[in-house]
Amino acid sequence: MRNLDSQQRVVLECYHCGNKTQMDQQGQYSWDSHDDGFRFAFSYELFECPVCHKATLREKYTDESMIDGWLYLKKFIPHRWTGYVLLVN
Repeated sequence: MRNLDSQQRVVLECYHCGNKTQMDQQGQYSWDSHDDGFRFAFSYELFECPVCHKATLREKYTDESMIDGWLYLKKFIPHRWTGYVLLVN
């Protein structure tokens, strides 16, 4: 994962506290591949919520057939520990 020198700010909903606000991007990890001559790439972006200070991870995808660049696939919903049971939001 690389640390960003100039932080990107994006409006996202925090899945920890539910606040929708501008979040600072704290890091990014990307990988790409050529599968039988077809090029595709995934990118993962880590954001910090300014309200609760917890992390939100966003996944992006692109391939050579896409005209508009990146497709935002999903925001990973964080896991919450309550007692001895793991609750998945």
